[in-house]
Amino acid sequence: MQIATPEGVTLEVTLAGAGSRAAAALVDLIIQVLGAALLSGLVLAAEGLEPCVELARRHAIYCVLDPALAPRTFAEKLVYVADRRGGQAVEPLEERALDTARRNPKYAADIKRAVPLAKELELEVFAELRFGPDELAERVR
Repeated sequence: MQIATPEGVTLEVTLAGAGSRAAAALVDLIIQVLGAALLSGLVLAAEGLEPCVELARRHAIYCVLDPALAPRTFAEKLVYVADRRGGQAVEPLEERALDTARRNPKYAADIKRAVPLAKELELEVFAELRFGPDELAERVR
């Protein structure tokens, strides 16, 4: 399977016959090179779930900072916004972003920069829905 990085590097990945240690090492390497969002896309592609690849690849909070990774379609934007609002429960985007930054201090500055763009995307998505962001928690109970 091949996957292209945002930098234009194409990686050829083969796990067939790899032992669990080799697979784990490969996953660690891919996360370091590509990041978890791109790894998610790779896994989904490997499982034959191609329609989900871009949804996963474009869902990380910092994706809005890179035009090449920013959500483009309504479905991609919906998944992006849903991930900004959901941890163990529906929560405000800002709280979820703070929690994400605490868990990923390496990306804390990018996460903070992404919040205003994420809020804009949230408004765009909810403009297409029949309820607003403040009603989300009540609707999913």
